[in-house]
Amino acid sequence: MGLSRCVPPRGRDESGTVKGLHSHTTVVAMDRVPDAGRSPEESAVQRCREYHEESEEPSDSSEARARLSTFAAQFYARAGIRTEGTAPFRLLEDSDTVTLEIAHDAQLPHLGIVRMVLKAEEIARLAKTAVALYMIGTHYTPAMRPEHLRYGMPLFGRSPDAIDAPPRIPVGAGNRHLPFSALPPPSSLDLADLENRLTEYIRHNVGYERRAGRSIQEADKELIINRLQMQFRFLSSTAGKVSSFGDWIVRVQHDLLRDMLGPGIDRIVFLPMADLKDIVRPQLEEIAKVSPSQFWMSCSSCRHRQRFSWTQASTFPFKCTACGVSRSLSRAEAWESLTPDVAAFEIALVRLGIDGWIVGSRAGYHPRVEALHRQVWGIEMPPKFLLASVPRYRGLGDPPEGEARTRLLRALLEVEPPRLAELLSGPWAANPEIVSEFLA
Repeated sequence: MGLSRCVPPRGRDESGTVKGLHSHTTVVAMDRVPDAGRSPEESAVQRCREYHEESEEPSDSSEARARLSTFAAQFYARAGIRTEGTAPFRLLEDSDTVTLEIAHDAQLPHLGIVRMVLKAEEIARLAKTAVALYMIGTHYTPAMRPEHLRYGMPLFGRSPDAIDAPPRIPVGAGNRHLPFSALPPPSSLDLADLENRLTEYIRHNVGYERRAGRSIQEADKELIINRLQMQFRFLSSTAGKVSSFGDWIVRVQHDLLRDMLGPGIDRIVFLPMADLKDIVRPQLEEIAKVSPSQFWMSCSSCRHRQRFSWTQASTFPFKCTACGVSRSLSRAEAWESLTPDVAAFEIALVRLGIDGWIVGSRAGYHPRVEALHRQVWGIEMPPKFLLASVPRYRGLGDPPEGEARTRLLRALLEVEPPRLAELLSGPWAANPEIVSEFLA
């Protein structure tokens, strides 16, 4: 971190049969029993390769992948993200590359999300010529997911979620309805205030564990506080090198995972979703022809978000259902302000050549994504791999049974990065049990 240093759509023949997709791969269950003799990770590699090889490249696929590769390289330069050469960007342009997707809304990630990214990297490593795309939802707003800015520190044996006014990174009350991509990065003053508060939490939690009979040495406490100080020097330094809160969240995750993975980090390409809207505009316009209501628009006056129909019109009437403001938007103005909903965004991104989709739950929107994908492109989604296992973490101040949604920053105070990566990368069906090195 700096602490230590697509699915190409197949066409149809005249009979209406989908070309280039054998019947046995048309629909793949999320949690199908792995192939005999293969681990789930190896099975995922095989199924992604089958899907990739049976896909017929659409005419716009190469162009879309080239745009994505160029954008990724430009974004890394903009955010100051280092790579070992240009290998991940060249892989994106190669038509032989198997591409996996993980997507999540912007946040300081919990260990379940980190495990998904680590397993995607493992599948990419096994597949050799492969890359994992980690798409981070910088188009979300703090108001949509207020818990995502929490540091996740417990107190006196209580879960972080049970604490009144839990420590979090502030964005300002007036900014809650702006997307992360439009917010400034956190200030050094705000980060310093958060660090001071968390230092007190650490002292309280050490006292709590000692009263419970556990031998937490003074040197242990000072080491944890020192790690916190290193973290916040990194967070503050990174905030000074980027122009938006969204870029900051992406850069922070990249650098944290680099400390955990080492060179394997270059098998993952980190991408801010707010910017990807422009990369897949042609695909989104195709979606809008079939289902124009798959978009959101935020009112420029009150920031209220509501459904918006994107069509081929040259002007768009807009009336806010919250404050009543009415406007006539040009096509350019409408495009600038709208956001695809999760279904439209997902099936547009798949057109970049996605061969496998790793998910952490059977989300309620998945059937809508799959149905819209069939409706627009006339084919099934790529194979979907459900990683339903839940890492549980027990650190100083946590409830005795541990926490199921521990934040990465908090876990790294008490477990070294490579060790945490090793524990989170356990077998697909396992529920990793992680214990602080000061309690083990």
